[in-house]
Amino acid sequence: KLNPKTDKERSTILNHAFYRLLKTRAQFYLLGPNIEGISPGFIDHFEATFICTDYNTVVSETHKISSYNKKGKKEKLINLCASLTEPTLIYCSSPARANHVVGLLEQSKINTETPQLFDAANWIADNFHSGWRLVHGLRRGIALHHGKIPRSLAHYMVKAFNEGSIRFLVCTSTLIEGVNTKAKNVIIYDNKIATKKFDFFTFNNIKGRSGRMFQHFIGNVYIFDEPPQEELPLVDVPFYTQGDDTDDSLLIQMDEEDLADESRERLAPFLHQDNLDLSIIKANSGIPPEAQIALSKELLIGLDYYSSHLCWSGLPKYEDLKVCCELIWKYFVKSNRRIAGVSSGEQLAYKINQLRWNPDIGALIEMEHEENPDKAVENVLDFVRRWGNYQFPRHLMALHRIQKYVFAREGIKPGDFSHFATNIENMFLDPAIMALEEYGVPIQLGKKLQNILQPNGDLDKALGVLKGLDLEDFDFSAFEKDLLSDARESI
Repeated sequence: KLNPKTDKERSTILNHAFYRLLKTRAQFYLLGPNIEGISPGFIDHFEATFICTDYNTVVSETHKISSYNKKGKKEKLINLCASLTEPTLIYCSSPARANHVVGLLEQSKINTETPQLFDAANWIADNFHSGWRLVHGLRRGIALHHGKIPRSLAHYMVKAFNEGSIRFLVCTSTLIEGVNTKAKNVIIYDNKIATKKFDFFTFNNIKGRSGRMFQHFIGNVYIFDEPPQEELPLVDVPFYTQGDDTDDSLLIQMDEEDLADESRERLAPFLHQDNLDLSIIKANSGIPPEAQIALSKELLIGLDYYSSHLCWSGLPKYEDLKVCCELIWKYFVKSNRRIAGVSSGEQLAYKINQLRWNPDIGALIEMEHEENPDKAVENVLDFVRRWGNYQFPRHLMALHRIQKYVFAREGIKPGDFSHFATNIENMFLDPAIMALEEYGVPIQLGKKLQNILQPNGDLDKALGVLKGLDLEDFDFSAFEKDLLSDARESI
């Protein structure tokens, strides 16, 4: 994941984190599957050792599904699944494709009904949408796992799959990246991630999910398409190689003695300017320096207009929020395409305002103008996760730091966006309650716990009180008690 070819934004943040860790001179250990090597010179520079091994704890047997047409592929999948009685992962290229496959299995005569999943299905129906494909699938022992599903539910799906309650777990690449399962079989139904064909590295990662040490020493992999050409990657570590495609936002975080001559030249325009202090640029980690400087210039040129819309504190008026979102989109997002349901600054403001006045997932789904329940649910979940919980608060705080610097220098009292950013990021819940999502506690259940735990932002306190609760003293459903019991076991 340090390699920018996988996900450039995430790569930049991870490289920054790794660089900071290396500056402490601590020992480090990196683990990655199916890698041929790392950046030349990295080993000697950091006195490291690279060990490449093809050792596997289980054996994977690959089975090629014979020729088929488009209609025949569905029939082949259904017939294959009907013949499998052990835990099976089905890889699909996208959430839409995963929904499609769940529908195929649900409509087939494959009997995988699991009564213990009914409570989960009913709870999800009540708190999200009764027409969601996941609800109908769970009632048949078929589950979904992809990036738009809340982490708590995704955690539950994997647990139920590993316990044997779920026989078929239909997934995308998000399950392939580091989640351990007890799958005996893996069906690679698609040979793409979204619309792009996956490479041999990704194919091996998906294939490697079959079998589990001490569970299934021989795993089966069923493929519908020819595997990619055998070619394992050389992992680039951008903060070390500092190539032409290394982000300026990463280079500017590095100490001068660690920069190559070419990198110093690239950074010179940002270091020798008086529009924005270097400390502000660095504080806005991951955001291109040139975008930050350009934004500061616009604020200065339109000082009267922007000071009238950006010098707010607490909660913004809608027009002020709209100005913020338009600046964010123009300078930080800079995209002509639709991202998690948003295609402009104006639309971002509208959706953030919806979230502000009604931070309830079920209510937001009901407000979504979409006939297809799957799309309605996933549109809202995608927006909340990508924009509400991450991108908007991050970008709003970047704008906050820039306007604070520009206005203060001009003798104008700046705004303070921190309260609003924190509230949006945490769905107007206590941050410690929101953090329980990582322990498998859904936001809806977290709301019920807030007055019970009263953590006041202290996650350790929340976990301590949760661990000591007698769940029978509270009006939780059977499914909610299962989730809380699982969360307490992981504390």
